[in-house]
Amino acid sequence: MRGNGRMVAGVLAGSLTGLAAGLAMADNFRGPEWVEEGDAGSLPGGAQNTTGEGPLGALRGMLGIGFGQPDAEDMYWIRIDNPSQFSARTLSPGFAQFDSQLWLFRANGLGLLANDDAPDSESGESLLLPLANDGTNARVDRPGLYLLAITIFNNDPFSKGGPIFTQDLRTEISGPDGPGGSLRIIGWSDNRGEGSGQLEYRIMLTGASFANLPAPGVLGVFALAGLMKRRRRSE
Repeated sequence: MRGNGRMVAGVLAGSLTGLAAGLAMADNFRGPEWVEEGDAGSLPGGAQNTTGEGPLGALRGMLGIGFGQPDAEDMYWIRIDNPSQFSARTLSPGFAQFDSQLWLFRANGLGLLANDDAPDSESGESLLLPLANDGTNARVDRPGLYLLAITIFNNDPFSKGGPIFTQDLRTEISGPDGPGGSLRIIGWSDNRGEGSGQLEYRIMLTGASFANLPAPGVLGVFALAGLMKRRRRSE
């Protein structure tokens, strides 16, 4: 959704200035990075858990595009501790080695924020800040677990209702304004654009920490407890 151009530009310019200053000050205090183990999944059910202590400074991994390689999206669980300080940015040169896109989802799989190109980048870097600037007013409004995904341009998420994000401008931070924006992600458009082979990336983070999800067995117990509770209510 496209908002007032001058207002959006002003807000984004101020946000970028503040972010740049914050990143410069935080360089010596940035937490450790998480290196992809095996292949991070493409959807919430297969998203890779990040485990560790303290702030999470970066996610580092690789996409495999073309040549029969099905690894076109990577999704991670992260914990956002300080919503107002949250940012995620791919780095170039070196990381990412392609025209990246970043996507943030709530823990239930609903789309929240998206960006293709950071407005201050000429090399295909992507940038997420805690507030959309496309007029949707979408924002990271509470601490907690979130899903962060990376794809190559133009591989976009969709739900049963269609594309989750419209992204009228490649440089906007978009809210879930697509026809499928009110529903959970179920897949990707698989429109991979240019690029092939093993594509490395590094996503720098602020305001985030390791997700440290419970073991699958514990999650199963929680799910069963929720199911039994719902059944008791219906009886």
